[in-house]
Amino acid sequence: MTSKKHIVIAGSTGEVGKHLVRLAFARPDLVVHALVRREGAWKSDPVVDEIIFDYEDNAAYDALFRDIPCDELLIALGTTTAKAGVAGLMRVDRDYPLLLIDALEKAALTRISVSVLLQAQIVRVDTT
Repeated sequence: MTSKKHIVIAGSTGEVGKHLVRLAFARPDLVVHALVRREGAWKSDPVVDEIIFDYEDNAAYDALFRDIPCDELLIALGTTTAKAGVAGLMRVDRDYPLLLIDALEKAALTRISVSVLLQAQIVRVDTT
């Protein structure tokens, strides 16, 4: 029997992130860890491990991948200038993903696999 693959989804409550979570938890070979800002986003889906995460807290990044296993990081974060302004857009669409990837790298996992969803394009980084 093979062990289950652990995936972490950032942006799990957004339009794309919700779809990713639903697709992932339908697969019995995956364990889904969904990063959320507030508790209760995935309470109706007990298969999803809801992780309360504060993207503004640098210490949260340092602890994230020490506290939960991660074989694949899916980043579906995004906002608009109308919602967050230019500075907010840069923070959410650029800074948070970079901080997550840096944290994953610092965790010194033997294999890092990251998928970043940017404006309907998928950018994939896979190292061994």
